[in-house]
Amino acid sequence: MTIARDDAWVYSRRSRLSDDQASITDQEDRGREACEQHGWRLAGVLREEVSASRFAKKARGAWDELLGRIRDGGAGILVLWDSNRGDRTLATWAAFLDLCREQRTRIYVVSHERLYDPSNHRDWKILASDGVDNSYFSEQLSVVIKRGKAQARRNGREAGQTPYGYRTRYSDKTGKTLGWIIVPGEAAVVAEIITGIGSHVPVSVTERELKERGVTGRKGGPLTGKEIRYIAANPAYAGLVRQPDGSLTGRQQQKDGAEWPPVVDRALWEKAVAVLSSRAAGPRPGGARHLLTGLAQCECGGWLRIGYKGALACRNNDLYVNEEWLDEVVKTAICARLAMPDARDLYIADDGGRSVKLRNDLAVLLDRRKRFRESAAKGQIEPDALADIEAGLNPEIMRKERELGAVRTMPALAGIIGQEDTRAAWDAMTVQGRREIVAAVTSVTVRKVGRFAPKAVRLDVGRVVMDGKPQPPKRGPGGRPA
Repeated sequence: MTIARDDAWVYSRRSRLSDDQASITDQEDRGREACEQHGWRLAGVLREEVSASRFAKKARGAWDELLGRIRDGGAGILVLWDSNRGDRTLATWAAFLDLCREQRTRIYVVSHERLYDPSNHRDWKILASDGVDNSYFSEQLSVVIKRGKAQARRNGREAGQTPYGYRTRYSDKTGKTLGWIIVPGEAAVVAEIITGIGSHVPVSVTERELKERGVTGRKGGPLTGKEIRYIAANPAYAGLVRQPDGSLTGRQQQKDGAEWPPVVDRALWEKAVAVLSSRAAGPRPGGARHLLTGLAQCECGGWLRIGYKGALACRNNDLYVNEEWLDEVVKTAICARLAMPDARDLYIADDGGRSVKLRNDLAVLLDRRKRFRESAAKGQIEPDALADIEAGLNPEIMRKERELGAVRTMPALAGIIGQEDTRAAWDAMTVQGRREIVAAVTSVTVRKVGRFAPKAVRLDVGRVVMDGKPQPPKRGPGGRPA
């Protein structure tokens, strides 16, 4: 294709990083004026509202289209409001200049009132220097933003986008953000999600029910399972702020009156998080129909399963027991034990030393971060370098802390220990949630009685031996109870 030397394309992009906040319309108007002033034929106008820095997460469709036209020789002149509206990533800006040089595309920068020719070494140097400055500005601003968010969290303020369930509150006088205001309808959905997951309601069930009711998210579509899990795990809904080191603190009342009211209390939120953690390594709630199949066993060692007329039967066929009666005996014993004051301290996961290793790993990471901060305080490390180091260390520290919390307290028990009415908490759970508690708390063994024993003997709670030692069920092929 023959290059149209006087065919000009105007490219405009909204920038939130520049001091000069010319609107897209202003950029396009000035671009058209430049074409008319210099006698260039306006081939087209492309507009963009996506960031041009390396931190951008969205693709730049208009910019990609422009590059394609330059490669095809269809752009003799590119009109930009400023060089920073082109690209803020040094490597891609350099590649762009090389492409323009190869295709003999000239670049008119409106704010410079000058036409540059990348094939001219002096013009290329000026544009390349602009690229270095723009890239540095983007990097520097990223560090400032990270520091600002970290400082806000240390001061007990929220930092980041307003989540589903809230809207931002602004000052009528200054326009400054004064926290969040609860959106009643959305907040009710949030509370429903967190309460449901804390009670072992499967995410898929919640997703389906919300969709059937026509509940939509911020993007207008139904809430997805991923969004539901994110809502349940977000500490902001419990009035908590996650600090840069991964720890959680309560929000503080600000001097300017800024407020971020919680939607649910912390105990309810922690219960939902514990359930989500347990699901990551266990079966999905909702599939089990019987409490004790594959969990309770006969004194001969055979595991109980559903037998004749729905009774629980030993696999060796030498014991039959009423399922409803046995379920009630086990429920009564477990709920009574978990209601005792020492229950939370008693039932600590036997992790085979994993918690010790996690604590050691966490101590090493925290010590490394402490030493880096001390070096920065002495001027041995630049602040920008410290920010990059912490950006790498903090996610790993947070991950170790989450793992340590998961192995120290049995996730299955989070929804019942500490409740005023443990039986009511038990009844609110799915069968799978109850099975997880049985497996975590005790083994269940049923003693045999004579075939024609009186009813009082058959329903004697003394037949049921619960030693309080967790005993996972034996499994056969396919993960089924043996």
